[in-house]
Amino acid sequence: MNPSILALCALGVLSTACIENSSPKKLKRVELNSSSVDALLGDEYVDIKVLNKSVLSQKKLNNKILKPNSKKALETLAKLPQGVASAESIARSSAIEQETLLLGLPIGLIGEQNIFGGVITDVSDRNNEDLGMLKLTDLSPIHVKSVITGLSTGNPAVTLIGCANDCSELSEQGALISFPMVGFDEESMTILLDMSAVGQELDLVSMLDPNGDFTQLRAIGSSTTNVEYSLSTLVFDIKTDMVPADGSDNSKITSFNVRWYLKLTSGFNPAFETRNPTKGVGFFTTERSAKPKIQRFSATNDGSSVHYYLKGVPDRQKKNFSGSIDNWNKEFREVLGRDLLTYEFIDVDDPRYNEIVAGDIRYNVIEWDLNHKAPYAGLGPSIANQYTGEIFSANVLVQGEMTEEMYASWYRVSDQVRERQAQGKIQEAQKLLKDFNLEVQSKLDQLSKRTFKLKLGKKLEMRVNSQRPELQDQIPRVFELTPEGVSYQEFVDRYMHDTIEHEIGHNLGLRHNFKGTLGAIEGDERGTASRSVMEYLPNLHVIKSGIGEYDRMALSYGYTGVLPYETNWFCTDEHQVREGAKLTELNAECNQNDATNDPFEYFRARLDRVMKLLVNVESVEAPIWEAKNLVGQMNISLVGMTAYALSADKTADQWINFFDKDGRPSDKSQVPSYVIEQIKGTLCNDEIDQALMIKTPEAREIALNNLKQASAHLQVRAFQLGFNMLGQLSCQLELKF
Repeated sequence: MNPSILALCALGVLSTACIENSSPKKLKRVELNSSSVDALLGDEYVDIKVLNKSVLSQKKLNNKILKPNSKKALETLAKLPQGVASAESIARSSAIEQETLLLGLPIGLIGEQNIFGGVITDVSDRNNEDLGMLKLTDLSPIHVKSVITGLSTGNPAVTLIGCANDCSELSEQGALISFPMVGFDEESMTILLDMSAVGQELDLVSMLDPNGDFTQLRAIGSSTTNVEYSLSTLVFDIKTDMVPADGSDNSKITSFNVRWYLKLTSGFNPAFETRNPTKGVGFFTTERSAKPKIQRFSATNDGSSVHYYLKGVPDRQKKNFSGSIDNWNKEFREVLGRDLLTYEFIDVDDPRYNEIVAGDIRYNVIEWDLNHKAPYAGLGPSIANQYTGEIFSANVLVQGEMTEEMYASWYRVSDQVRERQAQGKIQEAQKLLKDFNLEVQSKLDQLSKRTFKLKLGKKLEMRVNSQRPELQDQIPRVFELTPEGVSYQEFVDRYMHDTIEHEIGHNLGLRHNFKGTLGAIEGDERGTASRSVMEYLPNLHVIKSGIGEYDRMALSYGYTGVLPYETNWFCTDEHQVREGAKLTELNAECNQNDATNDPFEYFRARLDRVMKLLVNVESVEAPIWEAKNLVGQMNISLVGMTAYALSADKTADQWINFFDKDGRPSDKSQVPSYVIEQIKGTLCNDEIDQALMIKTPEAREIALNNLKQASAHLQVRAFQLGFNMLGQLSCQLELKF
């Protein structure tokens, strides 16, 4: 067998094990749950036999296993590619006994190129959202080469060397992590590595939170529980058991599973063409390359497809999941002349359900996550070759049960509100909707907002994908009445359809596009609310979302190299107007919180709605809402409007949909005064005057107090943003009454 195409040989039991080549029987999984294992691993290149402890002992007695520093072993090992490993990169030589895992590496693979990484694939606590959000945390893959180190020092090891950041072909290769060598099988020319010695080095959770500050847990041990080999990829699972850090209940064990992988670079498509980022469309880019490349799936003309496994999707939702993939294929037929994506459903009773795991780089998985709770509606990370940008694994996690229940509750409350309104019980109706909104906001506020960094050793930073803004697809925070004429089932179907299309867009390499709404058109059909499905939209608009013209333009560049014909249709997370940003430098039309093709008017109308709630213009009675309940909504509208005033001087020439509206200024120098006039108009207008006029003195006083608090908040907050309108919002309402 040609050593250059030999696959990694792997083995492991909870005590010890060894390997040898065997007949072509193929099993892909060995679960290491006992001290006696006798099974086969393999794929199209090689088959490996995993032997039990007694066979290993017999091989030692027969002198088949040599010590790595023996004369005969050194003679062979010295001929292999050598390297120098720093002390920091050498894995600990001591290991907990139950962690033991031996990995057999054919000497023909020393010096071969691989991709190395790991992904958190499971957390045993099914209800903790803080822990659930750690699922799919990963190490962005690293190109590595295996070399022999430590022969001269008596600490022989196989070391993975590579470049961690700003990498090119000429970059210096440093030692990243080493696996101690415990033996050499002269008969099969295989190096035996002690994987248990790197158990702590590869324990992501302990590195993430060594003192239990975040998880409130401490590690009590780790073990290798599974080893698989297929598709030129070795994967092995390290499970870490943890108990409460405060020692309150050592019997309450929470387990984390990390699936590590080594993938031969020869398994990638040699015809894949790298592509540079270009103005006008947004793709994720490689993180470790000195010159970033866009990330995308391979779409060569050999007819190969990207296959998805759709896990755990309930029957009621299958049409939305399949429809989302079918819609992307429709676009690929226009771009490539054929479908790119294929798929199959795997139900919970399918024997493959536990075998095909989100985070295993050999698969692409879209999962209705039944096992973890997390504070997102959907999450769509992918993993790509960091030299070329070729995506080789992509996943989507959907918090479907939570999403359905949230919208079902919204529909129940809306029905009750409409019933009260029909009975003339306006106050009761308003209180129901207010209480529901505050409850939702309280739950969302309780979700973890902690951000943290995780490093493997001192060089390699992990990606907590659920906390990456470019992948953080938010749950809506504002709930008005449900859309008229749209049933719950129709709404949740459309919402789920949009969510899956959006997350698959991330998988395909596309980033968020917060200029998508600038292309909104009149209509209720899908695709009318935005020219991009990668946009964020509020509840009443999201059901009109769909793959749009921008998305087609982006696919054409990413997958065929056709340059964009419009370059002012795209902006993304780091470009957007947001709290804490320097608003003078940012295009006011780039905002994730807007809707319609006129963002300024959308924010003005939202602020106007807030003021009407604070006055309760629908009733002679006192308002139900207080200014403190609506601070969040006021801030979103204020930031959206003042961004126009603050950025006009530098970005007005890039605005698409501001100056062409009736009553708008014609010159950018007039924009700041126009913004003040429009904000003041939401506080001071005839509708509010009339509503105040018919209220009782007590109700009027409450409403006026709300308006004064809102006015004061807006002026102070605007000043903090760098826009001075102090003293310019007063209507002197008190003098009118």
